[in-house]
Amino acid sequence: MESLSEKSEPVSLSGDASSPKTEVTVQTQEVRRDLGDISDGNAPPKPSLSSPQLVGLVIMNVIGSYVSGYDVSNLANIQAPVYQAFGHIELLSWVSVAYALANAATIPFFRKIAGFCPLRPLACFSLLAFIVGAAICGAAPSIVVLIVGRALNGVGAAGVYQVNQYYNVTFCRPADLPRMQSLVGLCWALGILSGPAIGGAFAANPHATWRWAFYINLPLCLPLFPLLLLIPPLSLAPSTPRLTSLLALDWAGFLLHSLSLTLLSLSLLLSGTHFPWLSAATIALWTTTLVTLLLYATQQTLPLLTTAPARLLPLPLLRNRTTILTALGTCTSSTTYALTMYYTPLFFSFARGAAPLATATHLLPFIATLIVAVLLAGALLPAVRYYKAYYLAAGVLYIAGGALLATVTPATPDAAIMGYLAVLGFATGLTWQTALGITGAVLPDEGGQKLDAAALQSMAQLVPVVVALGVAGCVYQNRGLSVVRAAVAGREGFATEEEIREALAGLASAVFEAGRGGEVVTRVVEGLTGVITGLFWIVVAVGGGCFAAGLGMRWEALEFGKRRRGGEDVEE
Repeated sequence: MESLSEKSEPVSLSGDASSPKTEVTVQTQEVRRDLGDISDGNAPPKPSLSSPQLVGLVIMNVIGSYVSGYDVSNLANIQAPVYQAFGHIELLSWVSVAYALANAATIPFFRKIAGFCPLRPLACFSLLAFIVGAAICGAAPSIVVLIVGRALNGVGAAGVYQVNQYYNVTFCRPADLPRMQSLVGLCWALGILSGPAIGGAFAANPHATWRWAFYINLPLCLPLFPLLLLIPPLSLAPSTPRLTSLLALDWAGFLLHSLSLTLLSLSLLLSGTHFPWLSAATIALWTTTLVTLLLYATQQTLPLLTTAPARLLPLPLLRNRTTILTALGTCTSSTTYALTMYYTPLFFSFARGAAPLATATHLLPFIATLIVAVLLAGALLPAVRYYKAYYLAAGVLYIAGGALLATVTPATPDAAIMGYLAVLGFATGLTWQTALGITGAVLPDEGGQKLDAAALQSMAQLVPVVVALGVAGCVYQNRGLSVVRAAVAGREGFATEEEIREALAGLASAVFEAGRGGEVVTRVVEGLTGVITGLFWIVVAVGGGCFAAGLGMRWEALEFGKRRRGGEDVEE
């Protein structure tokens, strides 16, 4: 592979499969590298990095992936002290949802911004937003400010993660990309694992308090700023002025995309709990959500108020069989991860009376096998090559692990439950980061399709988290309310509606205090654990989808020693 040349040469590459040519530069200081012209398919090998630059890129991936995973789970064990500080049980779930929602809403927007904004300043902006969001969370005087800080945190995390992905796709050879993505998945999983433990430890320390679960992001992320000076400034800049490009963005699509996700979350979280299912408010909310989703689909398909090259979603890429089916597999992994990470601790809290830090240890089998599977999947993909096998195997494991967990009761031994979690963890690891390595081998180097695929796979990792938590939360809240209300029925003044919601959140509640050790507690615990384990039938359903996606994939061997140019394989 050649090193970066000291020459300055104009280059051209389109940001969309159907878009006109745009100028692309890869610069190290004042160095530019010709990345090829889609008109003649004459693309040279990928530009290489010097050893210090490669080390810097690896460290960026390690830190960026770790903090992204950590901030997803750092709230798991600090909900009780947050509620004690601010109250408002009805808003507590939004402290978790705001991060994932903002992250998923802004991923496609960052992809389009990257089409004309050099990635180094984009990374600086994203990193600054992430750090400011973390600082706001730590200093929040109210739960509303905390939710705003979490949303800003999520926006920054989306930008940092996407910039890292674009650097990986640009500078990693096809055989190296799966390994780099394995590192990303490993660090993300370590962040997920440590989030509840670190957050819980800070909350238990009277000198630090739960606020340091957010403040800790500052020393973790500040080293990324000098690292950005080490990495070559990658630019995917068109010849048109940046202000013109900014105005030409699909602002209508971004608005509808964000509004659709927000309204869907609101509809799922409020229906049946805050508003009766057949009330005018619920009907109006769902009607507005469905109309917005329909408008979004229509606006992107036609397209309206934008152009085909500028539209938010890479629709031409969705017609690629491999890309869309691997994305569906990624959706399965993110759905499974979300349900497992959020509801397994709640099960152990109810069924075993486990303290917050103890509930986190029960997730170790899930995280450990996820890490092993991520590393094996990335390391072996260039040797195995037949990626279809990954998704067929994962589909079987999703169905088996989900079905076993759905039948768990409070009497099921911990060893058995943790074994079932290990099965799900391995399945999740097989498909969590694999898709980008596959698309990196099958998509052509020209046309910006690999960057579009990176954004698509990131959406497949995050949008299902929002949807899965919304659906599971809706089921859990509605069925859980029925269970607790039935348990306390006939006991006048036993528990208020707010105290019942506290019980559902696993917080200290009069539902437990007033009847501790009695029939009420037993009925509530048995009922709520049954509701929680029943949520794993969702994993069974999406696992069936993963298996079906695997069946639909081509039985083909990936050619990692070749580059794709205009649909043809070219030896490196």
